Amino acid sequence: GAKWNMPEVRNGWLPPWGLQALLARTSAANARLITWGIMEIDGNEARRLGIADTVAPDGAALEAACTLAGRLAALPANAVASAKRFFEIAAAADAERMDAEAGRLFAQDCESAAAKAVLSSFTVK
Repeated sequence: GAKWNMPEVRNGWLPPWGLQALLARTSAANARLITWGIMEIDGNEARRLGIADTVAPDGAALEAACTLAGRLAALPANAVASAKRFFEIAAAADAERMDAEAGRLFAQDCESAAAKAVLSSFTVK
């Protein structure tokens, strides 16, 4: 029953990090639509798009996560670690450069009227 979307572009700025990870999991076209935040995604759609590994029934996320963790823990630790290191290359390829560019664009976007309007709505107490 969970829903997810990215509100940053609606608020006037590009998300300043994490877009490379999104690109590593789904197509550039899907990543762009998700980044624009014009669609709300449920668990099944997130799985179909490749941005969620598993989907659990309502109220069963913790149980599903523990079951998956148990299955991973039963595997040879060195092989699990090697697989994580291998796939990290695809997930993080060029991530630092892309995050730096996203951060630059984010700072630039924060100067827009739309972003300033959203940011001014936050108060420090």
